[in-house]
Amino acid sequence: MYELKKFKPHEDMSDETLCFSAELWLKPDLTWPQGVCVATVSNQGTGGAHEYAPQHLELFKDFEHYANAQPHEFDFDILDQYVDTLIEEIETRKLIKKNCGTKTLFRVKGDERGSWRTIAHAFDEKVKAHITGKYGDQLEAIGNEMI
Repeated sequence: MYELKKFKPHEDMSDETLCFSAELWLKPDLTWPQGVCVATVSNQGTGGAHEYAPQHLELFKDFEHYANAQPHEFDFDILDQYVDTLIEEIETRKLIKKNCGTKTLFRVKGDERGSWRTIAHAFDEKVKAHITGKYGDQLEAIGNEMI
């Protein structure tokens, strides 16, 4: 439903938390075939909450409602928690793309959030069969299949 575009981490400016800037977009749908920028979002990296600058007030209210309805760990900074999941998705895709040519990345239920197990072999059907045979229903995801 939502995605971050123009995500720029500023690790050199990060102190207690990730310093970044990004645009929060509503993904394309029938009403907005090109998608639409709902807000800009940033964090100064000093431990504070994210800052939002709505571009469309009504769409931002819809985003707030949507984010509040998503699973969250704490009952505060719920918008930030949702944006953090979008950042995590970006970082995960980047990690997978970087490693998927020579390695197989996968997750098993119970693995720490954001962590990936690796096999030092390029992903193919034999590797997939090995992983699914060994972990069965405990297999959560194969990263190489996500890109």
